Amino acid sequence: MAGKGNAGPIFPAVAQAIMDPRWKDCFKDFQFPYGFFTDAQYRGWLMGAGLKPVRVDSFPRMMPGTEEQDCRVGHPDAFD
Repeated sequence: MAGKGNAGPIFPAVAQAIMDPRWKDCFKDFQFPYGFFTDAQYRGWLMGAGLKPVRVDSFPRMMPGTEEQDCRVGHPDAFD
């Protein structure tokens, strides 16, 4: 589960890759199965399931491997 804004920085990069002629064939029929929702949305789903949430909070999380050099593994020309 992830929160709204959690993957915000990656979306422009993915959109650029999807439109890039070098990569667009890799994204044929691509479906994005993930969602990034607000605390209120999660709370609503819990309540809709008959649960009574005591606390629903989002919090920041550091992700390993988020530096450009970490992304170059296997794709040395990916950032040209």
